[in-house]
Amino acid sequence: MTLPAAARVYFWSLVGAAFGALVFWWHAVQDAALASIASGTSVADLVVVELLTLAVVAQHFPLLLVPRRKVDMSLAAHFALLLIAGMPAAVTLTAVGEGLGQCTLMLRRDPATGQRRRGWRGALFNTAQLVVSVALAGAIYGALSAPAPPLAVLAAAATLYLANSASVAVMAGLHQRKSPLAIWLTGRGWGTAQAAGLLALGVLAAQASQHNPWAPLAMVLPATLTHAALGRTVKAEAAIRLRDEFVSVAAHELRTPLTSLRGHTQLLVRRLESGRLSDPAQAQGSLRTVDTQAMKLCALVDQLLDASRLRAGKLSIERQPFDLTELARETAAALQQIVAHHTVALRADGPVLVEGDRLRLEQVLTNLIVNAAKHAPHGQRIEVEVQPEGSTARLSVRDYGEGIDPELRERIFERYYQAHSDGSGAGLGIGLYVAREIVRQH
Repeated sequence: MTLPAAARVYFWSLVGAAFGALVFWWHAVQDAALASIASGTSVADLVVVELLTLAVVAQHFPLLLVPRRKVDMSLAAHFALLLIAGMPAAVTLTAVGEGLGQCTLMLRRDPATGQRRRGWRGALFNTAQLVVSVALAGAIYGALSAPAPPLAVLAAAATLYLANSASVAVMAGLHQRKSPLAIWLTGRGWGTAQAAGLLALGVLAAQASQHNPWAPLAMVLPATLTHAALGRTVKAEAAIRLRDEFVSVAAHELRTPLTSLRGHTQLLVRRLESGRLSDPAQAQGSLRTVDTQAMKLCALVDQLLDASRLRAGKLSIERQPFDLTELARETAAALQQIVAHHTVALRADGPVLVEGDRLRLEQVLTNLIVNAAKHAPHGQRIEVEVQPEGSTARLSVRDYGEGIDPELRERIFERYYQAHSDGSGAGLGIGLYVAREIVRQH
């Protein structure tokens, strides 16, 4: 991601401010030896460790209470740390907790897209802006805690919320070249309510920990139950959405050959009725098209049936000995006419005897060759290679197309998944899934 110049300046300024806050308070932390954490007792240390752990873990499991609105419980943990540890320890603890959470997010990938959940810029920005926000809130809390403790808590909470949300809005505005104020005001009612609830939870955790050091863990139970329930809901919604998308794609894929088949059939009927069907070549061409489209329909229906059998565990494999090289040669020759714009070449040193389901493995090879032809430029070679490997054999198909993003290679074998969402590789998203399952059953 390329940031505009103004956004880059702001980004590094915020990082510099966070680093400056850490350096400024570092000497105070060393001099006080973190004595500001309650009284330095083991009980206080336990509470801090609990909250620090919660701050890290909560970043990995946000709650999706409403669509596109994730609730990060780590804000409550960070505010409780500020109230319990005070300054200067809160700044260091925030940097550690947020930094660990963001760095571990960089190691995870989104299962839907294959992309990393956090880039280095995002991790650094999120950590820096929270450190600066906690430093400002801590300064306000320290200045007001002696004369008016309740007011100090409210002022610190307001400062943390405003500094946190404003820093994000400014970065978004500079990046999108929009007004930061307009971005900040968007959805601000929900944002304020969410922040108020989390900050109130942080206050309750800080107060309760004075009586019971295990009190902060009480935040975990409702959050865990809510996350589990919402997780099941999200999975169910994803399954329904996937089903609807598949039905739409399947209807389109089935309708295409049906439209062609019906058109040529109607043309033949009209010519027969009018007595104009005098050229056998025309009739033969139309019938050949009808046959081709009927074959496509049969192939689509077979894929649907195979997927259904696999899901029910009823796809049978009938093993028998045969020559894998011969199978590859016959399949390549048969498909050469179908993928006429490509050259299907076989590479094999000789016969390779295997034991398996010949028809099913022919289905696998056919699917791989046709799939390669879809995504390889015209005129390119498609290489089929058969090689013995000890007690097993390796059958591979290689094309010279643009390839697939490495992060998506594992996903192309998922049921209904299509790597080319632009429709360039039309299909049901079943062929490679069935092929993989057939190979697995061997």
